[in-house]
Amino acid sequence: MNAWFNTAAFVQNAPGTFGGGGIGILRGPGTWNTDLAVQRQFRFSERQRLEFRASFYNLPNHANLNNSATTPATPAPG
Repeated sequence: MNAWFNTAAFVQNAPGTFGGGGIGILRGPGTWNTDLAVQRQFRFSERQRLEFRASFYNLPNHANLNNSATTPATPAPG
């Protein structure tokens, strides 16, 4: 099994209490996203114009993977 962190290093905290791990102690896969928008106006006269717009989201079509589950009660943490 491939895990992002050592799951044996963590234990379930007592009910009604906060755990001892700090915020942001685990790192997961990075994310990046590239969006592109193009806009152009063509004027034919003072009252007439044509507007062209195109938007491209996630332009390189790169997969952004989610972070792993960090709750010990999850069936497969890490």
